[in-house]
Amino acid sequence: MKKKVSVIDYGIGNLFSISNAVKNCNADAVFCNTEAQILSADRLILPGVGGFKEGMQSLNNLKLVSALKQYACYERPLLGICLGMQLMLTTSEEFGISTGLDIIPGTVKAIPCFDKYGKQQKIPHIGWNSIQNSKTHSDWNGTILKDIPEKSSLYFVHSYAAKPINNEHSIADTCYGGWCFSSVIAKGFLYGTQFHPEKSGNNGLKIIRNFLEL
Repeated sequence: MKKKVSVIDYGIGNLFSISNAVKNCNADAVFCNTEAQILSADRLILPGVGGFKEGMQSLNNLKLVSALKQYACYERPLLGICLGMQLMLTTSEEFGISTGLDIIPGTVKAIPCFDKYGKQQKIPHIGWNSIQNSKTHSDWNGTILKDIPEKSSLYFVHSYAAKPINNEHSIADTCYGGWCFSSVIAKGFLYGTQFHPEKSGNNGLKIIRNFLEL
C-alpha cells in the first residue's frame, strides 16, 4: 500500500512539482487546507514560495496555525520547504518583525547584500549550491539527509535564511558569498529545507524518500 503525504495548500507554493516528486517516490500526495485534515495526517509537507508575512497571513486566514502547532507535538513527520521551513521558526525580519509558527526556535534574517570580502553579491540567492555538515552534526544517519554525500548540490531560491537559536537544530549548512546559513533544520520529526528537494534531481528525490521513511 502506497504511503500518503498531506501537502498543505494555503495558496503559496508549487504544489504540482511537489506532488510529482512525491509520486516519483512511490507515494501519493493529498492536498489539505483544513484543521481536521492536518490533525489526521500521517505526515505533512509545508511548501512555500514568497514572503514570510504573506505566508503566515494565509495560514491564519485558513485557521491552520493552531493545528500545525498541535500537529508538531504529535511526533509525526513534518517537512517545511523553502518559505515553509522559515515559517516553522519563531520570527522573521523580512519587512519588519513577523511572528512564525515557533515550532523550532529561531529567526529568519536577510542574506547580506555584500559578500565577506565587501563585494556586492546577487540577491536573491538562486541556483545550485552545496550543503555541508553543520558544526553540531557530522553524521546524517537517521535524518532526511541519510546517504546524501556532503557537498551535494541542491537548488535554492531565497533572499532570507534561517538561524535556529539552538545550534543542535541545524544539521546542514550552506555558504554563499562567504556567509553560512542553515540549509536543513531538524527537531525530532520536524524538518525544514531551505532548498527545493522537488527541484533538486536525484539527491532531492532521495531526501523526499528519506522523509517518507521516517
